[in-house]
Amino acid sequence: MGNTAIDLSQKVIVITGANAQLASDVVIALYQEDARLVLSSRNLEKLNAWIAKCGLESDRVLTVKTDVTNIDDVKDLMKKCMDRFGRLDVLITFAGVQVRKPAIAVSYTHLRAHETSLHLV
Repeated sequence: MGNTAIDLSQKVIVITGANAQLASDVVIALYQEDARLVLSSRNLEKLNAWIAKCGLESDRVLTVKTDVTNIDDVKDLMKKCMDRFGRLDVLITFAGVQVRKPAIAVSYTHLRAHETSLHLV
């Protein structure tokens, strides 16, 4: 166990929006704690290049192309997590939906997109 009060060794952790700046620090910290990571992003090439640059071992890291506003992508993410590691212990969501318009102009569809990642399991 590293610097955390909780033993994260061997825990399976899914992180959406893994290309986000803040996510990169979290990924490195969790990897150093010996966690098993399922990292998702809409830009898999960028994510895989970053993983390679950091030297993270592929036996402990799975990357999955995921758009959290697409329920089929989210289901695929969970299926790949279960197929590879057999369980999910922690979910961290950095992915989100950004709507740049007045709140009164936001459609129900946009609001529902924010809820998609909550229906993972």
